[in-house]
Amino acid sequence: MNHIFIATTLSLALAGASFLWAASGQGTSGPDPKLGTRVTITGCLHKGTSRNWFVLLGVTERPAGSSAPIQPVPYAI
Repeated sequence: MNHIFIATTLSLALAGASFLWAASGQGTSGPDPKLGTRVTITGCLHKGTSRNWFVLLGVTERPAGSSAPIQPVPYAI
């Protein structure tokens, strides 16, 4: 019975320490630099599979109010 108590205590302590270690590393990365910026997104709009759904293909983006060249976006929106 004593061995079960010691094993349970050690496993709970190890689990708690691992949670604290994982939580301490989450705040180290900075915020996304694009967060809060305005962009103009263009592409080809297609009907989705459900009502009020759509798919945007061939997506490009440019900063809003800028004459910068259009940049292709490597993911689908």
